[in-house]
Amino acid sequence: GARIFTLSDAASDAASAALAERHDRLDILSGTDLNGADDVVTDVLLDLARLETAPRARALAQSVLAGIENATGDLYKLPLQQAAFSVLKAADIPSILVEAGFLSTDQDLDNLIDPLWRAGFIAGLRDGLAAWVISDRAEATLRRR
Repeated sequence: GARIFTLSDAASDAASAALAERHDRLDILSGTDLNGADDVVTDVLLDLARLETAPRARALAQSVLAGIENATGDLYKLPLQQAAFSVLKAADIPSILVEAGFLSTDQDLDNLIDPLWRAGFIAGLRDGLAAWVISDRAEATLRRR
């Protein structure tokens, strides 16, 4: 079954340090030039960005899971998980990793090669994402207050 990963809380601190080390400081936070900032300031700004982004990523994951479940009824027994995958480490962009199933599981493999199931999965993903966009826009005005 499908499952979705968000960045684990423990990984977010390590991610801040790694991002500051590896990337051009102009690219770490969109629209913010951190080239002149020291590591402490950079870490604080990344942590502040994640305070807003982490709940948005969790809401995105829950919305997409609901869309997939409505469309396919097929979720992993623990469908919402946390990990330290690199693709989840953007500080200012809500990030999720969607796993459609396991190739090593017969039922998942059957689903993944079935064009009708894939179409339903894609529709559920789309619907969950669309619902989150509407909800996130509505909450954006509250976050900015």
